[in-house]
Amino acid sequence: MGSDHQPESLNRKANSITSHFKFTKPLLATSQKAGDASSTVWRLFPLISDGETDTDLGSTSDRGVSVSSQSTYSLASGSSGARASRGRARRDASDVKRVLKTITQVKGGTYKVKKGGPGGKYLVQRTLHHSGYKLLREELKKPENKELLDYVDKGRFRFDYIRRPCKGDKQFVIHMPSSFHEAMAGKLSDRIVWWLRDIANGALCNVDSRKEETMKIANGISSTLATRVKYDEPRDDQMEPDLSFTNEDCIDADLVVEVAWSQSNLKLPYRATRYIEGKQGAIRTVIGINMNDIYRGGCRATFSVWKAQHDGDKWRRTTEVDNKEFLDENGQPVDHCELLISLKDFICVEQTSEFGDFEDVSLKIPSTTLYDFYNFSFRRHIMSEANEGINGVKKKANDTSGKLSDIERIMLEQRTRNTRGRAAMGKTELADVRATILEIEKSIGEMKTTMEDVNEMMGKVGNRMERVEKQRAEANNTVSELETRLANARAEEERVVGANGKSIRSRVRSAFGLSSKK
Repeated sequence: MGSDHQPESLNRKANSITSHFKFTKPLLATSQKAGDASSTVWRLFPLISDGETDTDLGSTSDRGVSVSSQSTYSLASGSSGARASRGRARRDASDVKRVLKTITQVKGGTYKVKKGGPGGKYLVQRTLHHSGYKLLREELKKPENKELLDYVDKGRFRFDYIRRPCKGDKQFVIHMPSSFHEAMAGKLSDRIVWWLRDIANGALCNVDSRKEETMKIANGISSTLATRVKYDEPRDDQMEPDLSFTNEDCIDADLVVEVAWSQSNLKLPYRATRYIEGKQGAIRTVIGINMNDIYRGGCRATFSVWKAQHDGDKWRRTTEVDNKEFLDENGQPVDHCELLISLKDFICVEQTSEFGDFEDVSLKIPSTTLYDFYNFSFRRHIMSEANEGINGVKKKANDTSGKLSDIERIMLEQRTRNTRGRAAMGKTELADVRATILEIEKSIGEMKTTMEDVNEMMGKVGNRMERVEKQRAEANNTVSELETRLANARAEEERVVGANGKSIRSRVRSAFGLSSKK
């Protein structure tokens, strides 16, 4: 993509052994700018083939070498180059190992989300230089990684690979499943598909002379959801929009939709540029729905529209609508605000000439409809997050219940036959019981915190899902029951006596830094 091209230079430092030679004639190498056969750039040494910038090893005063010192310099340069190559190889191997581990965890559902990252909960960023990305593809093609390759290329695994991402971002970005994205994209897709169907049926065609061609075009456009947008070699970049539409005669998507939820809205114009300019106008229109403010706790939402425009021998992104607010600071739909698209937005510029005259039927999606889409998506998102939290509590509750049962069994087995009916056990055994009780206390505390979060989340939406509501009530009851059982175990522990029948409660509690009071 033209806007992303960055000239690169390679600084080399001659070995000190060559410093006594006079510099007579520099060694020159030529390279051509991409896409410009007539342009010649004179450089001291050729550019690195994969586009990566090597480490800066010296200043410009170190660059010249004489013909007589060429062999000596080559030895030093070759040694330095070999070390740099080995260093890159180690770096790439380490990066690929981490990426493969992350992909495996995502596939198996064991990946633990790291909170507070730049992409929030739903974007996992990994460093992976271009040479490392090529190594990753080689690793995935090995027989032992066949299932992983199928998952990456044919499964629901979504990722972007951008060699030169935004400053602060990393090249390999995994899109974690998000109920909000799926629901919002699904609603937009349904609305557009219904509109296209009405055009294909002739219901929205008003010009009889163009009706047949208009119906034919609309009938050939279909939703492709999160279809990957790949770039040609040598870039190897790829991006995955949240929603896309493609004409039956096109390989690439003609219109794509991006929903900025956990990702900052500042990335939307950048992604639009890469879609349009990177695919040389094959993508006609990019729509960006920015709801990042809501993700961060606000209420505002905006949309933008970018289109491809031919500028000389290049394609560039033009802004048709820039961050138009459709939900205000109170989260209410803005009056007289509409997202406007038309049939031409689904046809790349170069393909337009292949069709006969057709009617450019428009679709207006008012802010009230976008607001309904948002409410539906947000409710789905909240219920999904709550359900995930409840399931986590249920699993932890089962483990905690098992530990409590062990404590209750030990207390019962060790109970003495004296009139007081106390349990008697040795110091080591009692210490183990005490440690387990502390683990249970911590676990119940974590469950209570999770359920507080769940209760707060579900309080943000009305018309809750009946199944999730029922599970929430069951989880709350389970945590309460565990608290009661824990209180009984504590009371029983306070009655424990040593093997000789004397109380050792105060000594044990002191060893654990606990108060002797209940």
